Amino acid sequence: MSKITNYIKQQFSKEQLFYTIILLISIAFVVTNRCIVGFDNILWIADIGTICGVLNIVNTAKHNIWGLIFNAISSAFIAVAAIIQHVWLNAAVTLLINIPFLIVGIFQWKKHERENHEEKNLKVMKKKNLILLTLLLLVVDAAFTVILYYLKGNLFYLDAFFTSLCMVGVILSSNMYKEQFYFFIVANFIGMIMYSILTTQNINNIPYVLLLTIDFIVAIKGVINWTRLEKIQNEQLKQKNLDEQIYVDEQKDA
Repeated sequence: MSKITNYIKQQFSKEQLFYTIILLISIAFVVTNRCIVGFDNILWIADIGTICGVLNIVNTAKHNIWGLIFNAISSAFIAVAAIIQHVWLNAAVTLLINIPFLIVGIFQWKKHERENHEEKNLKVMKKKNLILLTLLLLVVDAAFTVILYYLKGNLFYLDAFFTSLCMVGVILSSNMYKEQFYFFIVANFIGMIMYSILTTQNINNIPYVLLLTIDFIVAIKGVINWTRLEKIQNEQLKQKNLDEQIYVDEQKDA
């Protein structure tokens, strides 16, 4: 009976309640928008991608492999929607970079679990590498900005930066780096600004502003959770190394 009680407590903990509310609000935004715009619009495909995207950020914040799985599914639907709307840069980045990295990440996660190397599913990047990655981000952003400029993209400078940040975040996520959340936080903030401006052009962009706001909040929650798990992981590794050293010393004394 105690197991059932513990399970119920776990499922309805404050943290689980937070994620459940986030998910329900997101679905409500998507459904409300679809009711306003109309279900005959082919962009309901993007709605599925959006919902999977929320499931992605929630499960990623909880340090769950389903984050990668939902991210891959979300990316597939978003790529289709991008192709339908002739948003070629978004489609190319999603198909050629995001999805392949996410698929590799899923296999790596399962491999580490089988080999009992769970610590490899939560890594922290060295400051030197983080700085180099940030410089690479700026180079990619410059390239995307030029491409979107010549394609006469709307808000091309914000779109390029948003796309670059999301791409780097996905790559870090597929490799289980905590720093992914730093890039996603900035990406969501830029996305909120971009879609707020686009809302003045088309009122139907309001749901995207709200959803990016939710992603922004959950990404912050993700940093907190992964930092806590990182500390627990480090303590466990220290204890493991200490136990191994004690065992070696005992064998020498025997």
